[in-house]
Amino acid sequence: MLFTGIRVAQEELGNRVDRRGLSSTPEEPVVIDLQRFAASLKTAWQAGETRPTHRRPYRRTKPYPKRPSMFEPHEAQIKAWLEAEPAIPAATVLQRLMDADPSRFRTRSLRMVQRVVKAWRADVMGRIILDGDWIKRMPTCPSAAGAEIVHSIATPGNILR
Repeated sequence: MLFTGIRVAQEELGNRVDRRGLSSTPEEPVVIDLQRFAASLKTAWQAGETRPTHRRPYRRTKPYPKRPSMFEPHEAQIKAWLEAEPAIPAATVLQRLMDADPSRFRTRSLRMVQRVVKAWRADVMGRIILDGDWIKRMPTCPSAAGAEIVHSIATPGNILR
């Protein structure tokens, strides 16, 4: 019964192939109304791509839970070091952390310390720039503060020279 259905379908397909190209009347080409097509372009962009092959399937990505930072217990100490010496390099901060807790910090943690120091500096600079009060706090004459302090504020990066 199944084979009979397959044989009938094959025979019909063969007949269609045989009749191909023998039709005496060619099909009329489809006439496109250009005015209507141009008018539809005004709103066609709103529907987006009509073919679903170009659309990416929606995949919801779940946020990964954040792990606690290894710097959390020492965060206050790191900030204190950086506030006392803003130009301190990350390698020095790491050395101090290694002295404080050698079991947790190693030399391979340098890149992570660099990121923490960079984030702290970006936060401080953002507050300085957005606050705008830093110009009022800057001493105007060398007699109000030591000449070394005025020079350090005037140099880029607040690095003492």
